[in-house]
Amino acid sequence: MIRSLFTILILLPITAYALSELHHSQQEAEAKQHFDEEQEVLYLPNGDALHILSFGYRNILSDILWFKTVSYFGKHYKSDQNYEWFNHMCHLVTDLNPQATHVYEFCGTMLSWELNKPERAIDVLTKAIETHPKSWKFLYLRGFTYMYFLEDGDSAKQDLVAAARLPGAPAFVTTLAAQKMTLSDPHSAVAFLTEALQNTTDPAQAAVLRSKLRVLETQIFQQQQKRGNAS
Repeated sequence: MIRSLFTILILLPITAYALSELHHSQQEAEAKQHFDEEQEVLYLPNGDALHILSFGYRNILSDILWFKTVSYFGKHYKSDQNYEWFNHMCHLVTDLNPQATHVYEFCGTMLSWELNKPERAIDVLTKAIETHPKSWKFLYLRGFTYMYFLEDGDSAKQDLVAAARLPGAPAFVTTLAAQKMTLSDPHSAVAFLTEALQNTTDPAQAAVLRSKLRVLETQIFQQQQKRGNAS
């Protein structure tokens, strides 16, 4: 109990100072570009600076920043869809806590599907693979991003085959790795979104995935109608 209280007393001024530094850095950035009047974004140049400020309490500070990141994403999803700082915030959190697998998954998925920045998603997922080389999930996510968004069949095949060989990989990964890549086929995307929906607990992420899923299902329905009319 005493140790926990001591830890809290140490973290309070550290966190206050960190937030003060973040606020100061953001004010400097506003000279170049307009940001939200509520000053919602916490900005620092890199995770090393946060490491110094945290005095070793990296995981605790990463949790604080992750909460801020999810709040930032959810707010902008409901308003202007301006996610300018989302990618940077994702990297800050994973720099502080490379073991936060849920952060890689969330950021890697949303960067492609909502922000339409698959190259940034590849960066996040590559970072995840380097930290967690035995995780099939990140190879699968990167492989799908290569296939569906970047139309890079060779890179996709390489990642999906590697994912299928890892322990715990579900059957659908093996099936996807074995089949001929059809880059424009929305059925694979529907399977991806359905699986992602089953594994998310974040309301904003779920809303994005459902929205994209409805679009794809409509696309498939229209394709079926065209084939029916043609016959």
